[in-house]
Amino acid sequence: MMKLLPKRGLVTILRSGMISAVNRRIAFIALASASFAVAPASAADGNLDGYWLTNNGSSIVEIAPCGSSAKRLCGKTVWSTDAEVVVGTEVLKSFRPEGKKGGGRYGKGKVIQANGKDRKGKLKLDDGKLMVSSCKGSRCDNVTWTRPSSTMTAQAGLGGGE
Repeated sequence: MMKLLPKRGLVTILRSGMISAVNRRIAFIALASASFAVAPASAADGNLDGYWLTNNGSSIVEIAPCGSSAKRLCGKTVWSTDAEVVVGTEVLKSFRPEGKKGGGRYGKGKVIQANGKDRKGKLKLDDGKLMVSSCKGSRCDNVTWTRPSSTMTAQAGLGGGE
């Protein structure tokens, strides 16, 4: 008679010894592959951290928490083919999630312009693209940033990628 296992899923079956070593390897590979397939979904969940392609593909900005503040986001240029863009320059400063969950919307931050002046800014993640708005008074400029390919980040000498 076959022994019934508690409903704890794949891990319980793997540990039980009820399947062969070959099947355990196959199950492990499937489980590992599934975890990698889920990882990029964080961008769809409102997570802006990581690399973004800007300036018609001539620059890459890395967005990450500002210093020790996990609630605020900053961005700096980490790669560029444009001679006028200085790598290491901060371009996004102190963006905070809007609302309790954020939902990919950030505000109350500053967008640093090429001339060094800052403007009020908003960030909105929409369908995997980042809408960056910078406003002075009632006049706003809007640009769209996209995620660079993993090939592009590797060629730029940056780790990871989306």
